[in-house]
Amino acid sequence: MELHFAETQEEKLKHITATPRKSCIRRAACVRMQAMNGMDREVLEMEGRMIGFVIWCIAGSMFVGMGMYAWFLKKPVPMGFWANAKMFEVVDVKKYNRAMAKLFCMFGIVFIALGVPLLAGQNSGWIVLSIVGVMAESITAMAVYSLKIEKKYKKDGGNLG
Repeated sequence: MELHFAETQEEKLKHITATPRKSCIRRAACVRMQAMNGMDREVLEMEGRMIGFVIWCIAGSMFVGMGMYAWFLKKPVPMGFWANAKMFEVVDVKKYNRAMAKLFCMFGIVFIALGVPLLAGQNSGWIVLSIVGVMAESITAMAVYSLKIEKKYKKDGGNLG
């Protein structure tokens, strides 16, 4: 048996189809090579896009999960917004946590919606919508927290200084 080193997929396919079809392994390899050359290549690319979108949705679902956690929080401890920041005293902890829950749930839902352009592919111009949208969404969430939620529920009357 001679060794044959093919340089292109077409040569590999030609070599596989030219050999006797005694083993089903060779036939499976032939079918796989034909699938890679045709319409199935688009299906494989779409799978990659779907995987990226699913990961994006998992990240957005984590924000929704944090919102659900804040909504059903039984402890009289307010849920913080900033990482490692000292939490101010809250007038009504339950209403504050409900406001935080709404903020996080809306952030997660909008985050997932902004991930839809990932389905068009990473080299698509629509990906800019996701990037700029998440940046604007994050700034909006910080503004809503600082200007509305913190001002409304801070114990000393909402003075930020």
